[in-house]
Amino acid sequence: MFNTHYRPRHPEKDSGSTVWVPFDLLDPDRHLPSLVRVLSGASLSCLVFFAHPTIARNTGEIPQDQTVASMNGLLGVRALLDSFIPRLQPGGKVLFVLPDLSALKVSGYLAARIYFGGLKGLIEEYARTTIPPKATIAITTVLHIPGETDPHVSRDSLERMERQTLSGRLPDGKTLSNWIYELIRSPHDWIHGKIVRFQDGPLF
Repeated sequence: MFNTHYRPRHPEKDSGSTVWVPFDLLDPDRHLPSLVRVLSGASLSCLVFFAHPTIARNTGEIPQDQTVASMNGLLGVRALLDSFIPRLQPGGKVLFVLPDLSALKVSGYLAARIYFGGLKGLIEEYARTTIPPKATIAITTVLHIPGETDPHVSRDSLERMERQTLSGRLPDGKTLSNWIYELIRSPHDWIHGKIVRFQDGPLF
């Protein structure tokens, strides 16, 4: 599982089986060799990506360097896919977990929308060129990914997003991880190339 989120590690919460390897989406050539060494030729059953930047609101003009960084981030995701899709076992899964920005019904998130729009296009292209049984590639969107995005989304926005769920609450980290596990543990070729929406349960 590659967590390419910007969040720093929390040693006190890590299990003994967790291996942390630094990877910067904006500098894949520097860090990719260390990821390859960790795997040491092993085959993979799945890849799960939490590949998203800080979701900060910007009501002014978007600095040009932020747009450039978004494009460079997509190159980092592409480098990961090119390196590790060939290592997947037949029937392997590639799952991207993205926050659902449609829930942010306010202006000021253009930089994040540009990045996620480009990322969805990138994933769609890989779904056209890599098909089951080699790999099932899908996106699942979540109203809110718990963790480090909290400081960058206002409390009012979070409360409104909670009201949109069936249970009136947002999924916590454990609920989300359990649902992802259930999604990737069984064959689901029918989701290939699709966007699966997740609120507080598998709403299929």
